[in-house]
Amino acid sequence: FKLTTASGKTIRTTGYHPYLVAPKLPTPRVAIFIDGANISASTRHMNARLDYQKLLDFFGGRTSIVFAGYYHPDFDHEGQERFFGRMKYLGYKLITKILKVIKHRGEEDENKANFDVEIATDASLSISEYDIAVLFSGDSDFVYLAKRLQKLGKKVIVIAPYKSTATELRNQSDMYVSIADMPFIDFVNNGKQDVELKQDIKQNSGKEK
Repeated sequence: FKLTTASGKTIRTTGYHPYLVAPKLPTPRVAIFIDGANISASTRHMNARLDYQKLLDFFGGRTSIVFAGYYHPDFDHEGQERFFGRMKYLGYKLITKILKVIKHRGEEDENKANFDVEIATDASLSISEYDIAVLFSGDSDFVYLAKRLQKLGKKVIVIAPYKSTATELRNQSDMYVSIADMPFIDFVNNGKQDVELKQDIKQNSGKEK
């Protein structure tokens, strides 16, 4: 047998070399849960866009990802239908529902289309199918879900903007990453610099008090 080492050197060996007989470690299975409305609003605020193909590639593509769910209200307009079609083509499962309008006498109407229950349900029912849950949301309502998944041996990664991610969720997750630092986020003009500047101003103002 011939093996090439990490340094590029080629060596001859027998079939009993540790590299050849060692058991291959399984690739962690990844399930992705995206709170679409939450993440879309955040990227708009950052003057950025999320490349959903790069997102899948970053987490290993089809060899690692067993589920990629995109949860978003259905506004029933042509532009959104094209976007949904693109997401399906990439391999995302779309979970949608019509926006609910709650009317209040003498006050502005309230639009509601939360997906906390849907995300928690899907994460729970498919728990035997994945090892790592990647949650794109900063909602504190997911703290309990994270705890339950961890007790069942799952790793929980949270990706969302720092300012809009609940402290409890950041602390509970096995790993938290600001979405602004992810390679599948493309900033328009000086979007990232603006985000970083605002964070620096906030941190420095807090130190001065």
